[in-house]
Amino acid sequence: MKDTTISTKKFILKCGLILGVIWGIYFLIRFATDNLYYTEDWFFSIIELLLHFNLIFPIYLYKSFNKGILKLSEALKIGVAISLITGLMWTTYIVLVEIIQPEFVIQTLNESKEKMLINKPNISPEEMHETIISDKKFNLFGGFIFHLIIDFVISLIAGAILRKKKSYR
Repeated sequence: MKDTTISTKKFILKCGLILGVIWGIYFLIRFATDNLYYTEDWFFSIIELLLHFNLIFPIYLYKSFNKGILKLSEALKIGVAISLITGLMWTTYIVLVEIIQPEFVIQTLNESKEKMLINKPNISPEEMHETIISDKKFNLFGGFIFHLIIDFVISLIAGAILRKKKSYR
């Protein structure tokens, strides 16, 4: 009997690029509506959560293309690899915005200062400077890591629910 499983690498690349483009469209919408800087908007938070849950569809699709068979390790591999691709594309979009609109970082840091002054009115300038510097370093890298962690958990749950072992009858 011939084994007709699909290529995981091609599948991951195709789905990762598609989801990366979807994330890019979302990013452009936020950029065009001037909501790129505001992270406390519940509407965009819900959309981002739904975009993370879009990771379940490629895992389900892989299972259906693979004759209904899915191992947990395959689901994790697909989920994390697609998350890496979309995360790298998202990071590229942010870097491009920083090139197109250099005041992006400055405006984000100014908003951080305003929030700090509202939350802690008696903060010293040295503490504020240290916090802003650490936030600047953490912003891009931390967002990427957070993206990976969320997608890992979603892949783990989806893989545990959708897994089905091959029967040897």
